Amino acid sequence: SFVGFVVTLFSYLCMIGFSMEEALLPGTVGNAATALFALILVPQLPRLGVWRANLLGHSCWIMAYMLWGPISIACGKAFPYIAGCVQSLAFLLTVPSLQTMVSQRVSASDQAKCQGAIGAVNVLGVFVGIAFYSSILFDATAQGFERSRPALVSGALSAVCLALTAVARKWDSIDHTVIPTWEDYE
Repeated sequence: SFVGFVVTLFSYLCMIGFSMEEALLPGTVGNAATALFALILVPQLPRLGVWRANLLGHSCWIMAYMLWGPISIACGKAFPYIAGCVQSLAFLLTVPSLQTMVSQRVSASDQAKCQGAIGAVNVLGVFVGIAFYSSILFDATAQGFERSRPALVSGALSAVCLALTAVARKWDSIDHTVIPTWEDYE
């Protein structure tokens, strides 16, 4: 959902009143915030734990998309800047926590294969996301809150990821095997 949304973000910001020059700034502010968040967050990650970090990250994705979408439309041009910062925090929480979850559950000889498979699925998602968001979800003639449809769909997909992560965490706390192997059934 991220790549699909980002593909339409520049046009969306212009639709809600940003000039072409201004439309670059919320993402720039968000990227600059990444360094600050990393300095604060990295020392806290071991105490936070991978599951909580991932759950918090997905919650930040939901908040970022709501800030990008309906809140920016309703409340004004300051909120895309906040959305960019929250989105940066979401990245810092979800990406390393997911990589850590995989590395903790896979043997050293299989880690490259798993990370490669995750990368391949991400690439497929990019292809589908770009086509879906730019051809179906984004409407340059939309009015009112209908303009926030791409952000709302991304927020809904983030909520699904949050729910799936909560289920996986519960499963992991019971069985310690999120994805069972054939040996688990023997």
